Amino acid sequence: MYSFQLFATPTFFSGMARTLDLGAVLDDYDGILISEQVDRLALCADWLAVSEDMWSALAEYESQIAEERSAREALKSGSQMSL
Repeated sequence: MYSFQLFATPTFFSGMARTLDLGAVLDDYDGILISEQVDRLALCADWLAVSEDMWSALAEYESQIAEERSAREALKSGSQMSL
């Protein structure tokens, strides 16, 4: 995950307290960055994750195509030898 750097990881007890926090008083984000910077970082992290998924899918697709091509060539060469 890319975006865990934008907020503090809660403990068990703070997670339990958040269930009763109706006013969102316990939300603690990195106070150094302004909201536009946080939004930009979150958007960048989202697109990095999307691009990683797309590259992974492309690599999987390419390997499937290569396997199909080699199987087709093996069938073609096998049928030519029987003739």
